[in-house]
Amino acid sequence: MMGVVAITLVYVSLVWLIFFKFKWMRFTPAWGLVSAFFVLHLLIVPLVGTRMQSPFTSDARVVRHTIQLVPRLPEPTMVTEVHVQDNMPVKKGDLLFVFDQTIYKAQVDAAQAGLVAAKQDVKVLQADIAISKDSVIRAQSELDFAQIQQKRFDTLASQRAGSQESADEWTARVESAQA
Repeated sequence: MMGVVAITLVYVSLVWLIFFKFKWMRFTPAWGLVSAFFVLHLLIVPLVGTRMQSPFTSDARVVRHTIQLVPRLPEPTMVTEVHVQDNMPVKKGDLLFVFDQTIYKAQVDAAQAGLVAAKQDVKVLQADIAISKDSVIRAQSELDFAQIQQKRFDTLASQRAGSQESADEWTARVESAQA
């Protein structure tokens, strides 16, 4: 508080010396506005500072010996066990109380069931991959067979030993197998 009073006196003295005693500068409305804002801020600082200080008393009285503990749990739960007694000192990390765990056990069980289902899905998907690989192998062998047959029937059709329809049919089968 004394610092604010000292700063205000120094500022007022400087304004008086510069503008009124030596008249080095002219005191304009703009300088008046700046000075008013400066003094206003100096008066507000102690008011804000009182909010940051604790009240002082020489005869303090403790009305309540409890501290409110707020657990960070996603759902409201009941306390099932209290592990501390009245006037018992506790240390950081000591177990104070136990919450009802039925809600959370159900969530853990649901998560474990989801894990089992996901593991089963992995097995099903691995079987699907094996079936798909077999299908690819079968499709490749059908394509190879269709290409061989196409060459044979094209050769027969060019020598007029076979029909052109059969050659065209195997050409279509090759295109279908490639697709």
